[in-house]
Amino acid sequence: MPRLDKEATKLYNREYSRKYYGYKGGVYRAKGHGPTQRERQLGRSGFTLSEYSELCVFGCAICGHKERTLNADHCHKTNLRREVLCRNCNIGLGHFNDDPEKLRMAALYVEAWRVRHAEVNKNAS
Repeated sequence: MPRLDKEATKLYNREYSRKYYGYKGGVYRAKGHGPTQRERQLGRSGFTLSEYSELCVFGCAICGHKERTLNADHCHKTNLRREVLCRNCNIGLGHFNDDPEKLRMAALYVEAWRVRHAEVNKNAS
């Protein structure tokens, strides 16, 4: 069986999704069913879809990067919502267990090595 080109496949899938799953501008929802997976995920973090969309306009709260999908950040101890973060910043906070002191120490470490590398490059010239 010959394969269709990518554009034809994409068009077919889009039309199929509209017809059978109610695809509407980036949000898939089975007709007549409850909230989307994204809405359930946001609900666990205390965000509504409209609040999340408003925050996404500004991008990641740490680095400002605007990705297609940002993560709804929340405190794991209190379960209170915070802001939206890009994947890298969200994972970074998780690795440091949301501990500001560990994050400060990591920043000092990186800055100290930047200075050392600058000195080495200066002396090598």
